[in-house]
Amino acid sequence: MLRCSTRKGYFTLLEIMPTVSLLAAIAVIVILSLNPKKQFEEARNARRRADLLLLADAISSYAKDKGVGVLGSLPSSPNPAIEICRAEAASGCYSLEALLGVYLDAIPTDPLAPSDGQTRYFLQRASVRSITVSAPDTEPSTAPDLEVTL
Repeated sequence: MLRCSTRKGYFTLLEIMPTVSLLAAIAVIVILSLNPKKQFEEARNARRRADLLLLADAISSYAKDKGVGVLGSLPSSPNPAIEICRAEAASGCYSLEALLGVYLDAIPTDPLAPSDGQTRYFLQRASVRSITVSAPDTEPSTAPDLEVTL
């Protein structure tokens, strides 16, 4: 004798709800374990380190080619460092326009810098023949400033 089943291949709500709940719990655990905020902060700090090395290398190469005297206008320790600016017209900052083309393709900027010409990278003469490039906006705010001295 043949028996007809009344079930037509659908899942009941009681079968679906535990599965959805389990998947949601796994998703929450994965997202919390990855800590996206910390990952973004570390990525921005890595970019800052790379930018500082690029700037320090370009300025050092320029100074070697043109003579150390070109860095004479930079403030020396213990005076405060001067900010690098993106545009020649900006005041109160140090322009690196002379380095564009040969030493730099573009003047790097901090990942969180405003778009008003500020780079949020700073220059200071460490000694007669060396410079320090720094990034004070490291993340989190309790982290020490990044510095490169060449």
